[in-house]
Order: sequence, then C-alpha cells, then structure tokens
Amino acid sequence: MGKKTSVYVIAGDTGPVKIGVSINPKNRLSSVQNGHPHKLALRHVVPVAEAYRIEGAVHAALADKRLNGEWFDVTADEARSAIDHAIETLKPNRVERRKSGGTDLWILISRLGLTMEMFADLCGMPVDKVKALCRDDVVPPPWAHAILKLYAMLPAEKKAKVFAERLNPAVNENGTALQGKPVSRFKWAKP
Repeated sequence: MGKKTSVYVIAGDTGPVKIGVSINPKNRLSSVQNGHPHKLALRHVVPVAEAYRIEGAVHAALADKRLNGEWFDVTADEARSAIDHAIETLKPNRVERRKSGGTDLWILISRLGLTMEMFADLCGMPVDKVKALCRDDVVPPPWAHAILKLYAMLPAEKKAKVFAERLNPAVNENGTALQGKPVSRFKWAKP
C-alpha cells in the first residue's frame, strides 16, 4: 500500500504561507525552497485519507487571504487552525481515487477551491445531485468535467466575479443595482 497523502503548511519566519497536498512533503519543501529567496520550513503536516478534500475546504475558507495559487497571507498557526477545523468538520468520504484509477469528480472540484454548492450553481442543478455524482461508486458524466475545465481556464478575477453575481444577482459588475431586473443564474458576465 502506498504512502498516505498529507496536507502541509510551508512558511518562513515571516511572509506568506503555502498550504498544499503531497505524498512527500519534505520533497515538496525542497522544490519550493529552490525557487524561494528566504528559508522555508514545514510548519504543519497532517497525513489524511482525504487530503484533496481538506485542502479544498481550507483554500475555500481562506479565499479572501489568497495571494496566488496555494500561497496565503496568514500565519502558520492560522493555516494550522484552518486545516484542523476542516478535518474536524468534514465527514469522512472516500474521495482519494476510484478503484478504476480515474480521478474523482470531488478532487477536481476541490482542487479548484470550489464547494459542492458552488459547483451545483455552476451546473444549475441541486446540491444533492452533485453529491450523488461525487460518490465513489458513480462515474460522473463528461459534461461535469467539461464545466470544471472551463472554470479552471477563467482568470481569478473572473471566477470571483462569477460567484459574486450568483451570490448577489441584483448587482451588476460596477456594484450598482439592476433596478429589479433579475440576472439569470446561468448568465456569465462578459470578460
């Protein structure tokens, strides 16, 4: 049996913190250190069966502190607390890999920092249907992966705008009210 994947926190004495997933966090630290001007260290490593799910939840929880990719403007202690909280609150769910070797839909969703609710909104379907698609014994339809690939290609500001409009559809891109004209939940803002 292979090594368990871990959620890790890499940080220096000051500056941003990297929250990621790796089978070998020490090797990951070495590769990150290679391109970083300051001394970095592993500040927290938690081997978990659902590392990608935990990482996705932590990234979503700290989204307002994200600097770029897996780097966040938080302390190592704040990152550790977010990881511990995600582990405590997320129910166990086998999401690592399918027996067939294919990637689980939930791994793709969580790697993009999405929740099941956000993905359900992108697809225009109920959350319970998305949860059913994310079960281990279900092979998700090709369109689910296509939506995720399209979403992954959007620039960060576009992603934030898409969800801001869905959370508050009565406001346009300038933050002004649309005077009672509802925006379709399937309408994507123009780039």
